[in-house]
Amino acid sequence: VGPHCGTCATLKPVLHQLVSDRQEIVALVEIDIAEEFELAIEMGIYSTPTVILFKQKQVLATLVGLQPKKRYAEAIDQCSEQT
Repeated sequence: VGPHCGTCATLKPVLHQLVSDRQEIVALVEIDIAEEFELAIEMGIYSTPTVILFKQKQVLATLVGLQPKKRYAEAIDQCSEQT
C-alpha cells in the first residue's frame, strides 16, 4: 500500500474489516510496490490497488482496481472454500 495511492487508502479499511471478520481463515499482507518494486514485477502487479488471494502459495484470484466490498468478500469466501 503506497502512500500516494488514493484508491489503496480507500480500500485499506475495507480489507481490514473483511480480514477481521474472517481472521481464522485469512491473513492480510500489505506491500508498498514503490519500495518492493521487484516483487511487484515478479507478481505481475502493474496497477494499484491489486489484491492477490493465495492458498498454500498458489494464486487463486487477482482483483485489480477498486472493487465493491461485496466483490472482495465473495472472492475471499470462494477462495477459502477451495481445496
